Amino acid sequence: MKTREIRLERVPPGVPCESDFEIRETTIDALRPGQVLVKNTFLSIDPYTRNRMKSVLKPDDLIPGRCVGEVIQSMNTAFHPGQKVLSACGWREHFVAQSADLQVLDGALGPLQLYLGIAGSPGLTAYVGLLDYGRPRPGETVFISAAGGAVGSLASQIAKFSDCKVIACAGSADKVAWLTEVAGVTAAINYRDVPDLSAEVARLCPEGIDVLFETVGDQKFDALIGHMRPHGRIVLVGLIGRMNDAVSKPGLTNLEAILMNRLTIHGFGVNDHMGRMPEFRAVLKRWIAERRVAWRETIVDDISNAPNAFIGLFSGENFGKMLVRLDPTAEAA
Repeated sequence: MKTREIRLERVPPGVPCESDFEIRETTIDALRPGQVLVKNTFLSIDPYTRNRMKSVLKPDDLIPGRCVGEVIQSMNTAFHPGQKVLSACGWREHFVAQSADLQVLDGALGPLQLYLGIAGSPGLTAYVGLLDYGRPRPGETVFISAAGGAVGSLASQIAKFSDCKVIACAGSADKVAWLTEVAGVTAAINYRDVPDLSAEVARLCPEGIDVLFETVGDQKFDALIGHMRPHGRIVLVGLIGRMNDAVSKPGLTNLEAILMNRLTIHGFGVNDHMGRMPEFRAVLKRWIAERRVAWRETIVDDISNAPNAFIGLFSGENFGKMLVRLDPTAEAA
């Protein structure tokens, strides 16, 4: 059978563009014993893919990524047609898998694409990153950067559940409205609309910030450090604001604030905590049943549009989780 996949045409020197990718038609041969044929339903579009391009990917390599899909053929007794599965086998419409490549999903949390977003690695990042390393306490002030994204939107709500004052930062008026009206944060900032972000943070956080949950890492991060309270905790979970730099920019300049306020900065990698996924999903299932948690998705149709969806991450085009839908009959969550 014929199918399509996305490969790297060249390693982007800066911000990726559409010509950095190749849409390739391939042929899938008949299955051999032990193999499973999967038809993907949704592809996850994630910033970490940019780091892979800079570090390990070469031209002609398959673009890596997580996906959810359905078993359509099987020569493996552990799988049968119709089963829903999670995998990390790249940007493909179909693929042949072994048992170790697949995790069977029961759909108990809702639509399958949730396992790529709020019920997947982005959600786990928010849960473990904020609670274990941010350690928010009732009454403290928590600042969430990129709060309109897949990670930040859940982290904002977890901070609220911790009885904190939550200040969320995002890049559009509709994200700010959702964060205040639906996610229920204390206040939200549209950083594109404020002439002086530092002054706005000072207005909203007159006593300073106790916990900074940082996913961007650009010059705004340096400014925010100056608003941290003594013994504040900074959780650095992403650097999307620096991923496309052809040459590394200078690092933090506000070192005096880090020293004098005895701040803690913790770099977070979700792959260190995948063993916590069952615990997190059990908690998330309760939150969903209690209607305490909300989420957003940005869905782009057809694998041919995956490169542009990926490029859009770097200008904030996603609201919540960015997904590519490969099955036109699949519904949004």
